[in-house]
Amino acid sequence: MTQVAEHALLTGVAPPGGVGGPVWPYALLLARRYREAVDQLDAPVPGGPVADAVRDLVGAACLARAPQHLEDALPEARDEACLVRYLRAETAMTAGLVAESERLAVAAIEVIPADQPWFVMARLVRARSLAFLGRLTESRAEAEAVAQLARSHGWAAPALVADSVSTFVAAHLGDVAAVESWAESLRLRVPTARSYGEQMAYLLGALALSAAGRPTAGAELLFGSCGGRGLPDLPLFARAYAVDVMVEGAIGTAQIAVAAEYVRLADGFDVSEHPMADAALDRARARLAVVVGDSVVAAEHAQQSGRRAEDVGGALYVIRARLLHAVAERESGDPAAAAEAARLASEVGPGDVTAWAERELEGLGTESRPVPGIGWDQLDERRQLVARLAAQGRRNREIAELMRVSVKTVERDVSEILRLMSATRRIDLVQIVPGGDTGARGLRLPLTQRQTEVASRVALGLTNAEIGDSLGLTVKAVEKHVSAIFERLGVESRTAIAAALREDPPPVR
Repeated sequence: MTQVAEHALLTGVAPPGGVGGPVWPYALLLARRYREAVDQLDAPVPGGPVADAVRDLVGAACLARAPQHLEDALPEARDEACLVRYLRAETAMTAGLVAESERLAVAAIEVIPADQPWFVMARLVRARSLAFLGRLTESRAEAEAVAQLARSHGWAAPALVADSVSTFVAAHLGDVAAVESWAESLRLRVPTARSYGEQMAYLLGALALSAAGRPTAGAELLFGSCGGRGLPDLPLFARAYAVDVMVEGAIGTAQIAVAAEYVRLADGFDVSEHPMADAALDRARARLAVVVGDSVVAAEHAQQSGRRAEDVGGALYVIRARLLHAVAERESGDPAAAAEAARLASEVGPGDVTAWAERELEGLGTESRPVPGIGWDQLDERRQLVARLAAQGRRNREIAELMRVSVKTVERDVSEILRLMSATRRIDLVQIVPGGDTGARGLRLPLTQRQTEVASRVALGLTNAEIGDSLGLTVKAVEKHVSAIFERLGVESRTAIAAALREDPPPVR
């Protein structure tokens, strides 16, 4: 039993010999076969501490469920007891129970033999929990020791994650050059995340880039490795953390409509049992609200994010939430409330996070950003009509024929509309033009499940190649699906697909 788990941990491959056993869902999780792992949760396998620990971990990772068996009795067999001790610590960390995961990891380290991979993994859990607790210096020392120990055994997978933890800590200690260097080396060493461990390394790298003031680079790192803009290849708990990065990345390039789309997508995630994932999504909502000028909503979400993180000891996320609350209060014109929120943020966690907190506050800033849609009133009546037609997905030639003007005139109008409304892409008009989607109202979407999956990704602005990568399809297959969607919806452009789905969005899967 433990051999199957060890093989999957160190190779990222689920060994055929483990099919049907208690640790099989764990092997599937590590092999990034998440849907299969979830399907195995209800499989008729013998119960017991190992099976319960595995179910808890898969449920926490893939379904963001709260664990149920962290305090159950241990197996009598020594090897199985070591495995279960590690799995419980890992589950607590995966479930966002930061302080609890550190406690369980310390208990596991004390009894697991040092030559077992579960000893290394328990120390790795502790390094991660220390980072989120805000004990950055301790976390870095532990992560570096784990990386060295893992490499001495030839265990590349744990070493990679340990390096990513060190990078995450380096970001919060202000070493931007180290973060950028490691992210570039990760892309070269692991061009595509093929296992759960590699995906976690990419996620930590993206979080590190965001914390280092490089949110756009963090978003690009995730976008290229985890299934594209909708992040469909990530397990649910990780997808919630990733949305926070993607929203920051979109805001960093003034793509506010894209940030709003990520927040809308996240509204379909059921992470109510996962305090840290829930905190991350509330922070993303608060960040977007700050940028669009809704300081009241921003303050509410920031406070909620901080409370959720504080409940489980997530000091770093408490600081981020309180700093964002300070920015929201400052934007609302209440400098006293802003100063109080910033003071509370500075009191969270050990002293080695104070400098990072100050940089984070400065990075959030109060500078005005262009908000898509705010320039609508600057358009004359003719250009407002062009904008509405473009938002319905009509092409320039069709607009020109309807309005009896030249195609060149429409091209100039569309360019000026995008500039005045601070939009970066034509498809953004679907979200920000008042009444721009009226041509789609009343439409029913008679799409197959696969066509719905493709259409959702088209609406997010993904290319056919990106859609193919995220769904495991060839580009030609995607092209056929897009053509079928055009026919079924009675539209002729990708923007029109986005307009139709805005009125009747498909369910998030």
